[in-house]
Formats: sequence, structure tokens, C-alpha cells
Amino acid sequence: LGPAKVLPAHGDVPPSQVQEPAETGANEAWGGGRMVEFFAQSCPHCKHLEPIWKEATHKWSTDHPEDAVKWEQKECYGENWGEGRDHDECMKEGIHSFPTVRFFSKSGKKFADFSGDRTPENLIGFAAQHGARPERIAPLEETRQEQLALVDPSSPVKVVEYVAKSCPHCQSMEPIWNDLKAATASKKNILWEQKECFGKGWAPGKDLEECKKADIQGFPTIKFFGPNSTEEFHGGRSVSSILKWVEEHVAPKPPTPTPSTPSKPNLGDVKDVAEVQTVQAFA
Repeated sequence: LGPAKVLPAHGDVPPSQVQEPAETGANEAWGGGRMVEFFAQSCPHCKHLEPIWKEATHKWSTDHPEDAVKWEQKECYGENWGEGRDHDECMKEGIHSFPTVRFFSKSGKKFADFSGDRTPENLIGFAAQHGARPERIAPLEETRQEQLALVDPSSPVKVVEYVAKSCPHCQSMEPIWNDLKAATASKKNILWEQKECFGKGWAPGKDLEECKKADIQGFPTIKFFGPNSTEEFHGGRSVSSILKWVEEHVAPKPPTPTPSTPSKPNLGDVKDVAEVQTVQAFA
């Protein structure tokens, strides 16, 4: 794995990616826990974050000498991308880009990933938000359903992969990307694009400025661009996983009627069902 970070080039800090499993996290409140940086020794942006992380850690320990939030670093890869001392833990957590900063609850269950500008103030604010907040945060599935909007199957959408030529996992992703395009060749409303953020040897790529504007945080990064929504892919990099994710965005399944409010089929319902059927399994 050899992704590097593109430094954010935006004014607004995007919301954190809440990843609290619904089946285990419904009753667990924020408060305490761990603030963890997953890094790779050869990642240029990990080196850039090192003094920032140290400053944030020092300030936190000074201002919160007896606080329940612990700050840790995990080495996923050593020099020249050899396996690091914490490689197995990184793989277990599904770390795909570096550096990744993640907040864990007291039980060790993942709560949220940091996605703002990497400054001491923002890191401290992120830890304070999740380390002290008493109320429950909505599970990932709830927040995703609130954000996703039904996309008209006739409306064109784009799925974009942002790559770095020297990233080993971008190279591994290449045949998968080709399979994805082949599997959806008949779907003219789905466009697949690749953007080169960095070329060979991590030299600036032809699409670097566009990558900065898109706030790309690691490689490869896959994003969905629809008429009403934009979302980044965080699942396993396989043809089936990505196709399922795209399908959910192109035509999310209509809600199942509850027994107390039975629905009566009408022309609108029939049309919706027909539209959903037209975008079933791509493979």
C-alpha cells in the first residue's frame, strides 16, 4: 500500500465519517476512548503530520492531564513500504490511506475518522468532540440513508478513481477498474473516469489540481458524483462491492411499508419499481 495524502485545498472542513455499527453501537455513548494515527514511514504526508501530531498530543496532555482520551500512533508500514510493527492491526481496521486519524470509543469500537485540515487545533477539536460528547451518534446506515437521494436512472452519474502511478494498490486496482467498466458497458448513464493525482515517483500528475479541489485524502480514492449527492467509497476493493455501492446510489431501494401504514399500489409505485428493476445487478 503506497498512498500519499494530497493536502486539503478547501475552506470548509467536511464532516467526519461516522462508522458506528448499528448492531453494537446503538447504546454506547461518546466519551473517553483513543485518538489513533495510522501511518507509513515512507509516506511523505505522514512525515508532514509528525510535528503537527506531536504538538497536538503535547497540548492535549497539558490541558487534559487526567483525561480519558489516549493518543496513539500505529505503524502500518515501515521504510520502503515493508510491513510495520502494527501491520496486522492496521489491516484489521481496514486502513487504506495514510495518515489516517481515527477516534475509538472505550470499548475499542470504531467511531469516526478525521477528515478536516490537519492542524493541531483541528485534531484537538476532533478529539474533544468525540471524547466528551455524551449523546449517541446515529449509526452509519442511518446517516447514509439521510444523505442519499434517489437518482433518476436516466440521469448521468460519474464514478471517479483518483490514482497515483507509484501507489501499489492503485496498480492492483487497475484490472478491477477495467472489469467494472466492462460490467456496466450497457449502462450508458454511468460514466467511469480516472484522475492522475501523482505520476511516477510521486511527481505531480496531470490532474493534481483537480485532485486538490476534490480534497483527495489517499490513493486509490473512489468517489460517486450524482445529480444530488457526492460520496466516497470506503468498502472492500472488489468488483462486487463497488458495483453494489454504485447500485445503491443510482437507485436506492424504496422503503418497506410498515404494517400500521399499508401502502396501496398506484401508477407512481409501479413506475418506481420498474425503475429499480432496470438497475439491478450489473454483473
